[in-house]
Amino acid sequence: MNCLVLEGKNTKSKEFEYMVKETDDNAVIFMCKNVEEAYVAASQNHIDIFILNIENDPVSGRIAGIDYILWLRATRDYFDTYIIAISALIDKQLLLYRDFRCFKFHEIPYDRQEMKDDLITIKFFMELKRLRDKYPKENYIHIQIEDSICKINVEDIVLIEIHSKYDLLYLKGEKEKRLPKKTLKSLLKNLESKEFIYCNRSDMVNSQYIKRYDKKKKSIMLDWEAKEIFLTDQGVKRFKKYMESMRFSALNKNVSTDII
Repeated sequence: MNCLVLEGKNTKSKEFEYMVKETDDNAVIFMCKNVEEAYVAASQNHIDIFILNIENDPVSGRIAGIDYILWLRATRDYFDTYIIAISALIDKQLLLYRDFRCFKFHEIPYDRQEMKDDLITIKFFMELKRLRDKYPKENYIHIQIEDSICKINVEDIVLIEIHSKYDLLYLKGEKEKRLPKKTLKSLLKNLESKEFIYCNRSDMVNSQYIKRYDKKKKSIMLDWEAKEIFLTDQGVKRFKKYMESMRFSALNKNVSTDII
């Protein structure tokens, strides 16, 4: 990965070099003493992570680094790039998060381990994106489970149970996997265009595993461990809409045709 560090009077240059190298031995680091050097480095190279020192410029009276962030966000290459901001200034209104969409803001003096953890997290997200871009047309998704990236066949996902602090992913022929909340959010985006149905506020099922629908009980039986899932009124509407769109009785012979 390529990392650009905009130095300042409070920046410990060598410390940042060490932290980045500890995260990625092959990292290329661009150390810039001022904004002018940072403009050139970002224009001539592809930068993955920016670590920017935000401080008062006594000559211009402006806050150095802010205009640079605005420039990054206005460019096609860096509008959504990772930016870590550090500063001795206090951002009470959280402008760096709200307006400039920084990944993290650290007040000086910053915690070295926390900064290193941020770099590790960013590297993880970059690898996850690389894998997703590499297999865009396959019926697989890449998700984070604990400290690993797992490649999962969408057809093997039977059921997703949504809980308050965590979520459970049930896979055919495997033990359920416990997911952090942030993982489910990205997972659902990948499943929106696939044949998954929200049954209620807690359950989302893969339609290919639906065996039977009980109209009186408003429930579906899965062709997997004989599990029964109850539907809300909204869930019933989604279910019927899906059947109609797929011409259910003619195309899906695994499910009883007397469901509606």
